[in-house]
Amino acid sequence: MTPKHISGIFDATLRQIIPSWPVVDAKSSDRVTIFDHFIGSLSMFTAKVLQGRSTVLRASAVFAAMMRGNFDRVTLKATMGVSTITIAKLELLLSADLHHKVAPDLVKARNDVILGLADG
Repeated sequence: MTPKHISGIFDATLRQIIPSWPVVDAKSSDRVTIFDHFIGSLSMFTAKVLQGRSTVLRASAVFAAMMRGNFDRVTLKATMGVSTITIAKLELLLSADLHHKVAPDLVKARNDVILGLADG
């Protein structure tokens, strides 16, 4: 899934190639190509299609992979070319999202220990 401001750009780009987008049957959508219509050079692609926001797109892809449980730094670096520094920054964002993944009673118990409210 792409960020909202980038997905709108992709949708507009696809409509230039396929006027009926997003209503395309699954069989023919396998053959849909986007970038070969627009990529004359990498700098042109970054400016026109991504509007200079390739970093946001890339970071969101790495973050999505991590949200799906792919935390191995070596694998992320090898497969996505992401730096250890970027992975560490994204890991901090994931820790902020911890309460959405952990049972509320476990979060309460953890907070009670941190605040010194737990017995023993």
